[in-house]
Amino acid sequence: MRRHNSYLTQELIIKLSVFLSYAAFSAWLSFFNLFLKKYLGFSDTQVGLISGVQQVNILLILPVWGFLADRFGRKKMLLLAMMATLLLFYGFLFQRLFLPVLFFTFLITLFYSPLSSLLDTIALDYHQQTGRSSYGNIRLWGSMGWAVASIVVGSFLVLDNLWLIFPVASFVMFAAWLILRLAYKPLIVKNHLASLRMAHLGQLIIADKRLLVFLIIIALYGISSAPIQYYINMYYNEIGATYRHLGIAYAVQALSELPFFFFGNYIVQKIGARRLMVITMLVTMLR
Repeated sequence: MRRHNSYLTQELIIKLSVFLSYAAFSAWLSFFNLFLKKYLGFSDTQVGLISGVQQVNILLILPVWGFLADRFGRKKMLLLAMMATLLLFYGFLFQRLFLPVLFFTFLITLFYSPLSSLLDTIALDYHQQTGRSSYGNIRLWGSMGWAVASIVVGSFLVLDNLWLIFPVASFVMFAAWLILRLAYKPLIVKNHLASLRMAHLGQLIIADKRLLVFLIIIALYGISSAPIQYYINMYYNEIGATYRHLGIAYAVQALSELPFFFFGNYIVQKIGARRLMVITMLVTMLR
């Protein structure tokens, strides 16, 4: 009974941390491009270059953080990344020129980029080692956090106070950091990924060409979906959406994910992963 209560407490802590973390992500990412374009006056090309820096960092830095997390512990590295990110948010308040902002974006994404992956790892560790609460049931709290934050932040933003996205995101992330630091107790990690190297990936591709095809599909999907993911907020603004409308739009987008966290596994089993991927891509194209 005591172990059951301990597991339940840790589950609630993880869910609350995921909720707050994604709320912090939403508070700045939903409006970041508009801060660059409307508040700082950057051109579309400059905004695109700053978005590109974020993607390059994700590609380069995630394997390093994965190795460090397996070497020094998920909790330690997650807390380090969160603390660095929430402190670096304030740097944007003092930057007005393109090159300093570009550099600062590169700097902050060194620590911000692994946060969602590290949170996912904690959720997967918990599910694997307790058999309780699937990954989807934990991750849906992230979507709810994103939805709530986008509506709340969007409701009080105007052009002159767009800078508020950074202290708000920092404050919410600090709350998540504090909960993880004081209350989260990692379970024994059974899976270690430190031995996975690029040479191993090459061997896997040689052994099974289907993996190469799959990776190409993922790359093409990322290339085609990136413009929508990064610039949809600018498009909404251009067609007359207020910051409040933008927050509602992002909330609808986040909340639409919730049913799939509950029924995603059933749908995959019923339809098949391959057919489901084709259907979702077609629906996305039509959207």
